[in-house]
Formats: sequence, C-alpha cells, structure tokens
Amino acid sequence: MRKKKNLFVLFLATLFSITQILAQESIIKGKIVAEDGEPLIGATIAIKGQSGKGTATDVDGNFSLAASQGSVLVITYVGFETTESIVTSSTMHIVLSPQSQILTEVVAVGYGVQKKVDMTGSVSTVKGDMLLKAPSPNLTNALAGKMTGVISTQQSGKPGLDDPIFSIRGKSTLGDNSALLLLIDLSIPSTKSNSALLLVDGIERSISKLDPNEIESVTILKDAASAAVYGARGANGVILVTTKRGGQGKTKINYTATFGLQSPTVVPKMMNAYEYAKYLNLALVNFGNLPRFTEEQIEGYRNGSSPSTDWWKETLKKRAGTQMHSLTANGGNETTKYFISLGLLDQDGLYDLSSFKKYNVRSNIDTKVTKEFTVSLDLAGRYEKISESALGDGLFSSIIGSKPTERAYVPTSVDPDGLGDNGLNTSPIGVTERVGYHKVENSVTLKGVYEAPFLKGLKASASFSFDRWFSRDKTFQTPFEFYKYDRILDKYNKTKSGGGINLYEGRAEDQRLTYQASLMYDNSFLDQHNVSALFVLEESSYKYNVLSAARVNFISPEIEEIFAGPTLDLTNGGSSSET
Repeated sequence: MRKKKNLFVLFLATLFSITQILAQESIIKGKIVAEDGEPLIGATIAIKGQSGKGTATDVDGNFSLAASQGSVLVITYVGFETTESIVTSSTMHIVLSPQSQILTEVVAVGYGVQKKVDMTGSVSTVKGDMLLKAPSPNLTNALAGKMTGVISTQQSGKPGLDDPIFSIRGKSTLGDNSALLLLIDLSIPSTKSNSALLLVDGIERSISKLDPNEIESVTILKDAASAAVYGARGANGVILVTTKRGGQGKTKINYTATFGLQSPTVVPKMMNAYEYAKYLNLALVNFGNLPRFTEEQIEGYRNGSSPSTDWWKETLKKRAGTQMHSLTANGGNETTKYFISLGLLDQDGLYDLSSFKKYNVRSNIDTKVTKEFTVSLDLAGRYEKISESALGDGLFSSIIGSKPTERAYVPTSVDPDGLGDNGLNTSPIGVTERVGYHKVENSVTLKGVYEAPFLKGLKASASFSFDRWFSRDKTFQTPFEFYKYDRILDKYNKTKSGGGINLYEGRAEDQRLTYQASLMYDNSFLDQHNVSALFVLEESSYKYNVLSAARVNFISPEIEEIFAGPTLDLTNGGSSSET
C-alpha cells in the first residue's frame, strides 16, 4: 500500500512540473527582415538547447512559435549571418546581416572576375588549396568530387596517359542544345565540337599537366548565361584556371613533398592450373574431342607437384610508387610582385618500362612602371617523358590470355635467364622487359604581357601570348628469345617473338598566338549600386605540323636511329594544319 501511495505522489509531482513549464511558455510572434527591410521568406527559427522545436517564416517574413521568456532563438538564412536573439516580449522584430564573405567573394568569369553574389549563371569554383588535400599526378583527376555537376571518368591508368573524360550535364555539340559535355583532349588544345574551352590565365591551353601548387582557382562555366561572352566556342562549357600571383610582403618560400603508392583498383581473378586443366578437358569432351590433360597431370596441378603460374603476378608489380615535389616563392613590394614555382613529378608504372616524369617551371611577375601603368610578364615551361612497352596495351591482353599450366621461366638447367612460353607463342614478361620501348617527350613554353589601367573605374588591358609545344615520339621494337615446351619430346626449344627489329619516329609541334585588347569599366555608387561594362577584341591563330618515318627489319639493335635501318619497305609521312 505504501509503494502505491509513493508512486501516486510521484505522478502528481511530475504532472505539476509539466503544467508549470507549459504555463511559463507563450506564443511569440515576430518578423525576420534584411537590413533593407525586405522580409526573408523561409528563414529558420529554432530554440537553442531544444532540438526538434522550431519553425520558419512565411512569405511576409512572419513567424509564430511557443517559447518561454528568456529563451534564446537561433535564426539562420542562406547568405546571412546566423543570429541569436533572447525572447523578452511576445513580439519580436529581428534584422539579419548579410555574410560579409559572400558579399565580397569573387569568382573568375570570362575576361575578369565578378562578385559571387551578383552571379546569375551556373558556375562551380574550387580553390587551389583544395586540390592539394588529395594530391593526384593529373590535375583533372584532382577535380573529381570537388565541383558540383561534374563527372570524371578515367579510362586508363598508364603514367602520363591517364587523362579522364570530363562531363557536365550530358553530351552536346555546337549544333545541339542539350546539356554540356566537356570532353577534354589534354595533350594539345583541340577544336573538336565536343570539347570544352580550356583557358589558363585567359589563354587557351592544356590544363591536365599543370602543377596543382601553381593553381589559385579553377572555375567551370556550365551554362549559356555564364559562358555567353565566349560565343559558340563556349557551347560545351568553359574551364578557367587562374594561376597564383605574388603579393606584397617578405618573400615566402614553401616546399611540398608527397610520396604515395598506386595499385590497380581491380585485378582480374583467373583460373589456376588445376581449374584450367579440369574445365578445358570438360569443354573438349563436350565438343567430341579428346581431353588435353591426363588425370595424372590434373592431379599434379591439384596437389601442387606441378607448378601453376599466376601470369599477372609474374609480369606486373603489385603497386607502383609516385612522388611529387614543389618549391614556390612569392612576395614583393609596392612596385614589383612575383610568384615563382618549380615542380617535379616522378610516377612509376606497374612494370619496368612504364614511367612518367614531368618538370614544371613558372614565373608570374607584376611590375608598376608608373602609378597607373602595370606590366605583367608570365613565363612557364614543362618537360615530360612518357615511357611504356613497345606493344603498349597489347601487354594486358597477352597476360589475360596466358595459360596457367605454362611456366613463366624455364628450369635453370636449360637457361638461367630463359623465359617460358605462355601458350600463345609469346612471353608477357618479355613484352615488359625485352620487347623494346615507346617513349614520348613533350615540352611546352608560353608567355604573356598584359594589363594597363589608367583611369579610376576604367581599365584598359592588352596582351600577347606565344605558346609552343614540341613532341618527340619514338618506338623501337626488338624481338626477344623465349622457350616453348615440347611435351612429346619433353624438351624446351628456343624461339623468337614475332616481328623484326623495327623503329618508328615522329616529330610534332604546334604554335598558338593570341592577341587580346579590352576596355573594362567597373565602379560603385553610393555603396549600393554597381555598374560594369566590358569590350573585348581577341584574335588567335593556331598551327600544327607532324613528320614521321619508319624503318623495319634492322640488321642489329645496337643503333636505334633511322639511318641505320634498311631502305626496303621504308615509310615517311607528314601533315600540317592551320586555324
């Protein structure tokens, strides 16, 4: 009886407490407006410390909420500072201040910058510092996942040849009004109808091999409103890359080193020798043929007395190392400001002949000749070395097709360095080590001079840019020796891979000249109104030419030059284009 009485007393006390709390609460009405008095629709009001309790303003900025005196209301609205207000009466009038960062933040647009708050087009921007948080040897791969509406598809993992397909909102051409496809040809600037317009500091250039430490920001103009100034050339989107420039102050030197390991995302799982022999016999019998392996041989593969070869493991490395180094310096005074960058990328592949080395240098200098006249000189260069097997991607089909019942290496009693046949009349190991090489060397130089402001609010700019790109492509293919096993005679026979000693060489270069002249007016009145206008004249010319030569069936592999090859079956070629 005493226990029931205590429970009843506890229930009454709890009920009294709840009633007392409810009695302290009252309906608070209020209005949320901006500094100019405009009501804010959909502003969120919550009671601090009471999760799940809140409301939002209506079309007139009004709200109604049950709250007790002394409670703290937290008001949030996109583009405005979060505000806390203490309930002191039943009616409230709350003014929100705009976020100062949003009001002053600017983004790169066509031929200049614009306040983000004034933007009406669809634009995505990422700062250069974000690209350094997850370092990638290829700049465009570093953009994946950091910009809204952007899809990046990497179709190759070959060092130096891993440029992705970059798409936004689907596929289009210059004659198609569907959404944008940015299909980037990152080796040299392209005029393909599906390509995005790629601009580095306002000049059309490749972007994939830029050093991320040089980047100030990357902006993508995704719709007609934002890319209109580029006309038809911006129909598939525009990618604007802005490089860093110097600032006033003492010289700041920064060194960054990154080391990493790269490995295949998916390694194909192949049959071992026992599985291969068992199911090959089954397939042959089903087709009315004799089995290829005896039961004793199959049992040997099963119990391990006969070797089973994992050709992927024997031919390729599990992982490849990569390292990136960057040294930058920036600073200046009231007259001259500078930014200097040196970069190195060293990326290994999954086999010995596969590698990529890149060297970058950049110097951006701004100098005031007079108080109202500024001259800027930008210099940049890049040197690349790409290496792979002479057979290129054919290596991987050779690995996948290799039979696990064949030996990767012959017994040392036959030849200590002898390679075994993979059952397809070749050796994938020989393809990665002894078949010869394919090497590409690229170099790029570019420079520009621009910007001469002379009146307040009015700025005249002129620029000249000269870009040169050189490429040397060389493939030297050499046959190699390996051993085929004769099961009838139980003997290894030495043989050579197909083809002779062949050499292909190509030389390509392009040149782009760009002239720009512009007048820009940008001024503010009464701290509330802003007027801007832009007049631009741009002219660009592009030339490209290539020469190639090939010689086949060299007598010896000692001299890897065209003149050493026979004139029989020689080939030469060349072409050029101008835009």
